Amino acid sequence: MLSDVFAYGDGSVNVNAGVEADVARGQFVSGNYFAGLGVPALIGRTITDDDDKASASPAAVISHRYWQRRFGSDPAIVGRQINLNNVSFTVVG
Repeated sequence: MLSDVFAYGDGSVNVNAGVEADVARGQFVSGNYFAGLGVPALIGRTITDDDDKASASPAAVISHRYWQRRFGSDPAIVGRQINLNNVSFTVVG
């Protein structure tokens, strides 16, 4: 039985956060991606259907490994702005 359908794609993104810039691998996902997989956020929240709305501000979820490596496991990253491919996103989880 099919329980959920979602979309995702892989790619590289240019990340600019603070004074450092780098290139990271990422996934571009639909709002129900995390719910469909049953994966919660460790801190903050995941992407939701509300994030798919045209009026929604761009939101990003970073991986645990990237959070540790790039941001030193700082929980204050949630709510901060980062630029992905020169577009401002709020880290939500």
